[in-house]
Amino acid sequence: MNTERDRLQNSLISSTTERDQTQNSHMSTTTERDQLQNSLISTTTERDQLQNRSCPEGWRRFGCGCYYLSTEEKAWTESRQDCLERGADLVIVNSEEEQVRDRESYFLYLSMMYY
Repeated sequence: MNTERDRLQNSLISSTTERDQTQNSHMSTTTERDQLQNSLISTTTERDQLQNRSCPEGWRRFGCGCYYLSTEEKAWTESRQDCLERGADLVIVNSEEEQVRDRESYFLYLSMMYY
């Protein structure tokens, strides 16, 4: 009789421990989910704000960025310095859509800033 009672008591202790671990895991997962949801909301809000901002005068919007097309002939270092003074940097063109094709005189440099 004591042996059966001991076995049941050990089984109860084991089940209780397993239940507690499962609850802790669930709480941790719930906390992580809530953090991810808050991060998603924040990122979505930031994206929407960026998309609704206008570019400074003389700049063009592309995606979430603003582009300045220079018609001045400058060396790379001078071009970059000009961009930096405008709060931007030289562009690395990564797509066909990003390329300037509407005027042949734009052969010098593009500045870009995320707004």
